[in-house]
Amino acid sequence: MISKNIIEKVQKPEIILPRLVNESWSRTLMQRLAKELDSDSEVVLNAEKVDWISPCGTILLADFAIKRLQRNKKVSIKMPYHSETKQYVISSGLLKITQSTNINDAIDKNNIQLRLLYRMEPMVPEDLSDFIARQAKNVNDDEKYLLRMWITELLTNANDHAKSDFGFWVCGRYNPSDHNIRICVADSGIGIKQSLVNADKLPKNIDDAHAIEKALEEGMTSRTGKTGGLGLKHISSYVKSHGGSLTIFSGLGKAYLARKTKRIMKHERYQGTIVSVMFNTKTISGDELLTLDQTPFRFE
Repeated sequence: MISKNIIEKVQKPEIILPRLVNESWSRTLMQRLAKELDSDSEVVLNAEKVDWISPCGTILLADFAIKRLQRNKKVSIKMPYHSETKQYVISSGLLKITQSTNINDAIDKNNIQLRLLYRMEPMVPEDLSDFIARQAKNVNDDEKYLLRMWITELLTNANDHAKSDFGFWVCGRYNPSDHNIRICVADSGIGIKQSLVNADKLPKNIDDAHAIEKALEEGMTSRTGKTGGLGLKHISSYVKSHGGSLTIFSGLGKAYLARKTKRIMKHERYQGTIVSVMFNTKTISGDELLTLDQTPFRFE
């Protein structure tokens, strides 16, 4: 006779995460998370073989766990064997979210690495840029100012355009192995297409992928009587000129932009918009710091 404990263990859905939980694995990850969102059984996030989790991956996992909490359903996580990644799961607050039984306990409002905001909080960009600058160690005050400016732009976009009661996420992380800062902002709102359609800037029959492409054009914005292109045009130019990349998910669309690459495509559905940015921070040449005009946080 099979015991009840064995039956419960077998029935628990388990999502096995890849070694690198990042944007390149987003389609499969979104599919698996969507499939198990309403599962009655406790869902297990198996991160045992994970070596790296990007801010985008962190937000997708945290968002899944929080939305499960809203449904009074459990999520647990099998911790990574990789020591640095295990520490990141703890310090980012992802472990706390998966261990919580209600939303109020799940989100640590003092943890700047991963935050769920219900409105724009002016100190968050400064706190996050300070946190990342301390990790990177070679980001001077001028560079930190520009970093803070772009975090503010991303958060303002989410705050102004999302129209989501759930709020919006922000997560930042520095990767010392490739000298890259990664910042991700995500909301569960109406998406880029609907935002621009509502503002009479795009036709209703446009698909999400082409709506994202249009949003990257100079001057395209859903703000009435204003220009600015949701800030995405300027951010894409910025990251491309400094060896970085910009990835956008919205509805059924995805855009990826780097210095010599632009890919606009259909994608697994995401309810809302994710903007994931990577900045290169190679400000050191040998043992000497580069001059200010050579540092990565410069405009084209």
